[in-house]
Amino acid sequence: MKLQYFSHRHADKLLAACGLLQELDTALSALPVPIYPGKSEAKQRSEKQVIVQTVLNTLVELQLVDLGWLAQPQVMATAGAGKTRYYADFYKAEHAESLEPFVGRQASQIQALVEVQFANSARADSDLKKFSIGFSQGRCDVGVLVVPM
Repeated sequence: MKLQYFSHRHADKLLAACGLLQELDTALSALPVPIYPGKSEAKQRSEKQVIVQTVLNTLVELQLVDLGWLAQPQVMATAGAGKTRYYADFYKAEHAESLEPFVGRQASQIQALVEVQFANSARADSDLKKFSIGFSQGRCDVGVLVVPM
């Protein structure tokens, strides 16, 4: 799978500082893309839609869980914050040595939430809301949204 990155507010540098950027890059770029040539014709869609999205989602999940990512974590961390109906796709926290240029601390733990959205681009607003809730609950320092291009 070919990857392209867009970073907001030094997210790429934060992920790189704790090794999560390289981990995500290696995991996602190594994935095979499951193609079913007759899929579009059967559903009378555009011929461009030949990727089997459910299989691709499963491959992403297997790859990231194998690397220690927590699947389907609740997007909250504050004790007593109550239940939320929002769940991210993946979560992982890693230690980073020097984050002083970005967050003003020498050593810190970076928490990343990952949302994978291959099916419905209209759900991207919900994914961004999950990142916002995670940030306000102390559960997210960086949000990663994986979408097809």
